[in-house]
Amino acid sequence: MSLIFVLRSALTAGLCLLPALAQAAGTLVPAGAERVSQHIEPSGSYSLPIGPWDGGTMLTRHSEGQVIQTAWRWSGTGKSTLDLFAPLREKLQAEGWSLIYECDGRGCGGFDFRYSTRVLPEPDMHVDLADFRYLAARRGRGAEASVLSLLVSRSEGAQAGFAQTIEVQPAAEPPGLPIPAEPPVLPVETGGIGAALDASARVVLPGLSFASGGAEVEGFDRAALQELADWLTARPEGEITLVGHSDTTGNPASNLTLSGRRAESLRQLMIRDFGVAESRLKAKGEGDVTPLAPNDTAEGRARNRRVEAIVTRPVTTPTR
Repeated sequence: MSLIFVLRSALTAGLCLLPALAQAAGTLVPAGAERVSQHIEPSGSYSLPIGPWDGGTMLTRHSEGQVIQTAWRWSGTGKSTLDLFAPLREKLQAEGWSLIYECDGRGCGGFDFRYSTRVLPEPDMHVDLADFRYLAARRGRGAEASVLSLLVSRSEGAQAGFAQTIEVQPAAEPPGLPIPAEPPVLPVETGGIGAALDASARVVLPGLSFASGGAEVEGFDRAALQELADWLTARPEGEITLVGHSDTTGNPASNLTLSGRRAESLRQLMIRDFGVAESRLKAKGEGDVTPLAPNDTAEGRARNRRVEAIVTRPVTTPTR
């Protein structure tokens, strides 16, 4: 079981932490705020929200490493959540963090978003479900990247402001361990779209091409998309989410937006040309956070620019 170090300002006047952990206390220090709690997990994981809660699903990025969760409190500021949030966002960007996703309150998904992500308990962290702001950010590339989330809210009447950061810093890899295998390419050619969905609940759709820098579908494998439509027809209770992915060319926020637009463009094509009901298909973008291959070659970048079909409502035996 991994150790979890808990700091509480009211109780830790004489507490000493290991120097390495003390130095890794997180990068963001809000001006004028008091740190009220901090958990440091030397080896842990975190599902970073990178999209809103929408229809029972929320896109996340799984990250592993040293997880640092910190709560901050401002007393009697009278400021809005935006007043508290904006300087922190600017500070992160100035320190080299790239924004992946940003939302506020209802746009995040309100209650469902709040209770689907990790938040420290009261009184350390308070979240007004109608008045909070959130962002996800990344610094660095590949295995050396760190990720961070920032959640800001305030109490009723703005008597106090609250901020929580969760940062995942890459853990040092122990010497002598084998390099993890690259995620396998989903076997479309060996069993077809339907077989891959039945076996793995997800598949990379082959043959897609889009306008350079745009979202319009310029080329597609008609047989593959017809098989996807047939799979849905045979499973009336099933639902698919089309998830767009990009390479690392450009900035993460733009990549996230473009990948979502491309997934939506393909969704509209499936509805218009293949007769799929709108309610059976959803579309989201995940940007460049889950590559299938390194982005340092043209071939790797081409593999990473893709749209996946993911089963988001479980299905039973197909209709005959």
